[in-house]
Amino acid sequence: MNSRSKLTALVVIALFCISSFSFSQITKNDIILGKRISIESKVLNEIRNLYIYLPEGYGESNENYPVMYVLDGETNFTISAAIVNFFAGNQQIPQMIVVGIPNVARNRDFTPTVSKQLQNSGGADNFIDFLSDELITYIDYTYRTQNYKILFGHSLCGMFSVYTLFTNPDLFDAYIAVSPYLMYEDEYVIHTVENILNNQTNFTNQLYMSIGDEPVYFNSLDKLTSLFTTSKSGVHWTLEKYLDEDHGSIPFRTIADGLGFIFSDWQLTNDIAMKGVNAIKKHFLNRSNKYGFTTQITELTLNAIGYQLLQAGKTKKAIDVFKYNVELYPNSANVYDSLGDGFDKIGKKKKALDNYKKAVSIGEKINDPNLAAFRNNLERLKNQ
Repeated sequence: MNSRSKLTALVVIALFCISSFSFSQITKNDIILGKRISIESKVLNEIRNLYIYLPEGYGESNENYPVMYVLDGETNFTISAAIVNFFAGNQQIPQMIVVGIPNVARNRDFTPTVSKQLQNSGGADNFIDFLSDELITYIDYTYRTQNYKILFGHSLCGMFSVYTLFTNPDLFDAYIAVSPYLMYEDEYVIHTVENILNNQTNFTNQLYMSIGDEPVYFNSLDKLTSLFTTSKSGVHWTLEKYLDEDHGSIPFRTIADGLGFIFSDWQLTNDIAMKGVNAIKKHFLNRSNKYGFTTQITELTLNAIGYQLLQAGKTKKAIDVFKYNVELYPNSANVYDSLGDGFDKIGKKKKALDNYKKAVSIGEKINDPNLAAFRNNLERLKNQ
């Protein structure tokens, strides 16, 4: 997921989305990335703005979605939402809700202990309470969410992400930490993690960390990863070095590659699809077991797989896929038309006619835009 061509495409998407998100005057021709809302925080004793991105088709579905929480929302929300939109559209990751959290007092909220060098610091635990007791509760109440959450943070917020993982491991399932500022206060977070790992090693979270051409960060990161290796923490982690990126540019690539790491087993590959229905079902079962939530393969995807199998001469597997599509989407006209094509291919005229008739019948009831094609298939086979 880190090819330059994909990244270039993402830049175009992100810049286009930024312009639509920024203007208050909206017309029917605008593409809207998300919306701004505000909530009152009793924990922080202030009003907090939020940026919300909802997946395409959210309003027309009943699905629940995992949520990605993005710190430094004023700079990282638009690119995060654009990347999620891009890769989810290619079915490489799930569709997700993205929540951007703009800053009010960055030094206060993301530092776990007071620093004499940093005014108004040391409020990380309080901000964690805000996340757990107020923000996540609000998002889960207001939107249709899955119980799967990702936290993204850069620099000071990257350090906060690592700190949150080990002090509150149940709060998020996966973490993306970009250039985490682990040097803070004599490596306070590293010492905290070390103390925790001396007593607990049953973490199941995923952690994707990245670093650019930032040598001052290297030593602290090496210490942290050494702790992971020697303690066998249970965290599924990786550290990616992008030595052609700097501190400002690295979040862009990290979001894409971090999501690719977290959802490495998400995509239904062509190799699996061509093995037929049982392999497809097994893939989705394994996916549900790993991520803790269930999604259903789309009608269009199954339909495409069926025709691919049909064209490859794997007619039995193709028909099984078309039957599975009928099972999942019995109110669709097209699934019956496709099953009719499968039976027609192997000379089962009666079964093909029955399915073409079903496609026409449903198509007439729902005014399907492909009704003419369904009728043509029925008449063609009748006249043979």
